[in-house]
Amino acid sequence: MATSETTEADTVPYEGSELLDYRKLSREIDIAGNPSQGRKLLQLDIAALLDAAFADDASVKECFRTALLHYRLAAQEVLGMEVICDETAVSAAVSRKNTDPAGPPPPELQPGDLMPVSARPQNPESATVIAIIDEGLPFAQPQMGAHLASVWMMAAARRGAVLFGAEITGIDLAQPQTAHDRLCGASGRYRALDVDDVRSPSGRRMRGLRTHGSSVMAIAVEDLGSEHPVIGVGFPAEVVRDTSGAVLPFFILLGVVHVVARTRALSYELGKSRDLDPLALPAVINISYGVLSGPKDGSDPLSHALDALCDPARQPIEGLGPVHVVWPMGNGRQAQSHARVGSQTGPLSLHLLPDDRTPSYVSLRADVPEDGSFALRAALCLPGDTEWTETTRNPIRGTRMKLQLRDGSIVYAYFKRETPAHGRPRDLIILAFGPTVRWDYRDRSMPVGRWGLKAEAFGEVEVFVQRDDSLVEMRSGGRQARLGHASYTRQTAAGREIEFDEDGPSSPIQRIRSFNAYASGNYVWRVGGRTGREERMVSYSGLGTPGDPTRPVEGDVLAVSDRSLTIAGVPVRAFFGGTSIRETGTSVAAPWIARGMVEAMTDYRAKYGSWPGRSELTYALEQRAFRPDPQA
Repeated sequence: MATSETTEADTVPYEGSELLDYRKLSREIDIAGNPSQGRKLLQLDIAALLDAAFADDASVKECFRTALLHYRLAAQEVLGMEVICDETAVSAAVSRKNTDPAGPPPPELQPGDLMPVSARPQNPESATVIAIIDEGLPFAQPQMGAHLASVWMMAAARRGAVLFGAEITGIDLAQPQTAHDRLCGASGRYRALDVDDVRSPSGRRMRGLRTHGSSVMAIAVEDLGSEHPVIGVGFPAEVVRDTSGAVLPFFILLGVVHVVARTRALSYELGKSRDLDPLALPAVINISYGVLSGPKDGSDPLSHALDALCDPARQPIEGLGPVHVVWPMGNGRQAQSHARVGSQTGPLSLHLLPDDRTPSYVSLRADVPEDGSFALRAALCLPGDTEWTETTRNPIRGTRMKLQLRDGSIVYAYFKRETPAHGRPRDLIILAFGPTVRWDYRDRSMPVGRWGLKAEAFGEVEVFVQRDDSLVEMRSGGRQARLGHASYTRQTAAGREIEFDEDGPSSPIQRIRSFNAYASGNYVWRVGGRTGREERMVSYSGLGTPGDPTRPVEGDVLAVSDRSLTIAGVPVRAFFGGTSIRETGTSVAAPWIARGMVEAMTDYRAKYGSWPGRSELTYALEQRAFRPDPQA
């Protein structure tokens, strides 16, 4: 094997998920040498944010603080936004050139600022908050915003009691409109609230036919009863377009903090208006996003923070009841993104597709041997070549190296050791491949075709290919890379798709553990997809880890994502009323469960006087039929 050339060490300041490192490496490949044209300064008073959300629960606050600091660097890298968390650093940053201060702190939210009296629940003691964290939320549609408490549009012009972006409350939506805005309907409302500025990608999304958030929100809250106040968080389009998913956890965490803070404020507002004892409203949070690669054992900072919040044994937080976070299982079962490699496996192939305009990433993990050495190694071979280029032996953890292949192509390898709270430490190698096509003809692109990939360790090596295709309407230009092996069979001899590994020949490429890496926590909900007519699990819905007695391999609960085996998708309302579109995937299965969950919780509370536990909720959800309109 040829020996690769090693560069200087690049130290990583935080331990945890590799998602942060994905974006660091993609910047080295994609935009190295392109200086920022000016950086915005975002001052985050983390202590104040977490105090507003979690009161005196020091354990939950510390988990969220650690996670926010971990993913903060990824937000800076992707958005060109400097995130500062202490006054000394703020003063130093403002004094530098090309840095704009964030402006004055936001005003404090006052009681009675969220919902008009006419939209408030009639029985606040059994009300349940439903929250949607997504992009492009159609909050001004009458069917969606009738019981809106708060929506935080992160990319809009600054207004309201938020650090950046705009917060629109139910009080704001209830304000009288001008004659022109009334004539324009929902689009006039968006224009009046300044959330559809065509100069920004997120603003242009608010003028289109469809967004990911419009489909999710239509299923979850359309014509939902008055006992379910709605809270929304709208991501910037730039965050969702990033195919690595590295920056999304930072904004997910901020969104969850906002939902919890507004739920507590709403508890106080509803209790005071009705002279009731202090309320503690529960919240169901739907987040229909995911990635393919990650530890998938709950050790990443995002999962750890959400577990701390959703743990039924956590100490009570004033004004907050139980919190349930709903994730889709993902659509990666047939993506050929996961493999387990042993000493007798032989090389895998990595298929890089043509016209892929985004980087591709492969992660390799193996347990640390008894002597503590970094025994994990990887080797690459160009398509059609026979010469292998390998990573260095026993590298320094937290360093990177440049693999210079024979044709001059460069692949970056990053070495790291993960130390989860439970279980053995793991060694991690991330391989970062550049795009296979460039916008600029002077740039070099990665060779297209079947690369050779070898992995070596003292034990078994787990290989994941990261998700590389963003939402269809985002037009990121990413095309999903995939693994290959001579023993892997996608279809039977009759041409039918193989749905489970045991139904086909033995292969290192596996369909198990293809679930959404964000949904790795012990207390979050995983939703798989099924057909509405045959009530069968769809073949693309991700699978969990077999042998786990507490988590079914197909997901905690299933909901409709396709009308039938022959008709893909379910009908949902488009961004503007009067039209409908058909959407497919577990992203549209999850909001069916979120909707059913808030209804089941309210019914249980009204009947028994307490909130249901996980087993009671599971039983209630299994009894409900989550079906779209069969005539649509």
